[in-house]
Amino acid sequence: MSYLSYRSSEWEWELESRPAGSADGTAAVPHISNALSGVVISKQEGLTRTTVRVRVSDRTDLRVRWPKFTRQHGYLGVGSAVRFSIPETAVQLEAGGFRRGKQRWNRWIGRIVLVQQDGGDTVTTVKIHRDGITLKSRGPIIGAQSPLTTWDTVNIVVDPEQINLTPVVRPPSSSLPSERHVPPAPQFDLVWIPAFVCAWRRTSDGFRGTLRVGDLELCVIIEDGVADLTVWESGITVEVSINSNGTWLRRNSTTSPLPCCISLSSDVETPQPSLSRLS
Repeated sequence: MSYLSYRSSEWEWELESRPAGSADGTAAVPHISNALSGVVISKQEGLTRTTVRVRVSDRTDLRVRWPKFTRQHGYLGVGSAVRFSIPETAVQLEAGGFRRGKQRWNRWIGRIVLVQQDGGDTVTTVKIHRDGITLKSRGPIIGAQSPLTTWDTVNIVVDPEQINLTPVVRPPSSSLPSERHVPPAPQFDLVWIPAFVCAWRRTSDGFRGTLRVGDLELCVIIEDGVADLTVWESGITVEVSINSNGTWLRRNSTTSPLPCCISLSSDVETPQPSLSRLS
């Protein structure tokens, strides 16, 4: 599995793959040689995961996915320039005709351009069809009845959760912005649902609260640097919107919508109710 780690001292964040332990208890070092760059063209936030599509060439897009509640993911938006690398073991090759497989995975048709042996492993270099992108795969080719050679056609498969992502643009300053820095309202119609704030508190990386919508209890997280919400407190009523374009929160119809992360409160730590107004 992959996770997004944050280096506060350098304002960098990166998506890493934790190597599985070997039989003798030592960690295996992953082989990473597939380095690419691109631009984010879409971002979709679900209840448990965040998925972005990255344009890496005129013909090729790449899906990248990570757990929803990674606190730094809010800095990554459409238009962000990113660099990423893919471990050689995460690039799977399949022999035979094109297969649909799991729709959430990255899949392309390609051709073998080089086959090498490295430390007892087979390393196959492939080129995506009708594109100049080449990737290295370490391991056997799935479904191959005999060893494949140069120019043989294969399916190239990459799990989006195994991609190591690093944004090129630094996140904004951690200082709280004034009201004029609040993100503009989304350019599409939203359906707003009233919600009761059961708990609300300031955290080291933003604001966190518990909302009640009917019988459903939700946890909401707003990243630091979006707006100054220290005047919010438990007991007030707000409005929330959840759709395929993202999740939004606002005080009422006269205030600007704020991008946020929302999930069932059972999926994350529930903040303790505040006893007085936060300052």
